[in-house]
Amino acid sequence: MRDTQAIPILIEALDDESSQVRREAADALGQFQDESAVEALKLALQDESSEVRREAADGLGQIRDDSAIAPLINALTDESREVRREAADGLGMLEALTAVPALIKALEDESREVRREAADGLGKFESTEAIEALIEALIDPDHAVRREAADALGQIGDARAVPALIEALKDQETDVRREAAEALGQIGDASSIRGLVDTLNDLAVDVRREAAKSLGSMEASSEEVVTALTGTLTDQSTDVRRQSALLEEKDSEMDSLESQLFGEVETPTEQDQFEIDDAYQGMEGLSMVTQAFESENPMPWLLSMAVCRPDGMV
Repeated sequence: MRDTQAIPILIEALDDESSQVRREAADALGQFQDESAVEALKLALQDESSEVRREAADGLGQIRDDSAIAPLINALTDESREVRREAADGLGMLEALTAVPALIKALEDESREVRREAADGLGKFESTEAIEALIEALIDPDHAVRREAADALGQIGDARAVPALIEALKDQETDVRREAAEALGQIGDASSIRGLVDTLNDLAVDVRREAAKSLGSMEASSEEVVTALTGTLTDQSTDVRRQSALLEEKDSEMDSLESQLFGEVETPTEQDQFEIDDAYQGMEGLSMVTQAFESENPMPWLLSMAVCRPDGMV
């Protein structure tokens, strides 16, 4: 546990003449995650050193005090991209709806790192206000921004994003296609089935697996979904084949698909059940073994053998 008695000392260190000392103090205050440091960190957002401002923004995000929302929104226009990035990240952690318009604007930032954090933050808000901007971000030049945009759209779960996410299933980057497939499953709109079925032939295992998983979660006709997933039973990847069987139990056709992969599961009979008993003396244990053997019930027989070992081990 951190000693909070150090907080006043660290706050005072934010006025040190050395920018390195101020930076380390801001970093330490954020790690305390104590509200008593909020005002000092808000002031540190005005520090002449961009490194100090960066750590102050990061610290405010970690403390998660609502009074930091406005200062962090202002920090999105800081001249330093690192400060803007931490401000976007901090606003995402605060999950304040008042920050949505500012984060939407941050999706146009010249820095890909800022755009990435903005997209990630908007997904946490789950605000439909960001749908159009995030759809636009699906064609961002940076693949990490596209990936975060797809993830955010999945979290928001608005069907308006489906056509753009289907198009993202063709992205050149594997992680973008994977997130798009997962997002379509989260949204659960039947219009994405055709695109997900096509994605079952993707070259990347992760993408095929997410497509199979998303198809399995669709609230559509089970016949349509099962027909598509049956083809994955010969997939070269065990993960993909297994995902095709680990579906929500919607009807008997889904049970049939699992049976094709793993075979019929036998219902345990009464003879399959086992009994637990013990014996203190060797002769008593031998008698139990004899009785179990004569009853032709192997489970009690094996258990009885276990208690009869000379070393006492089960």
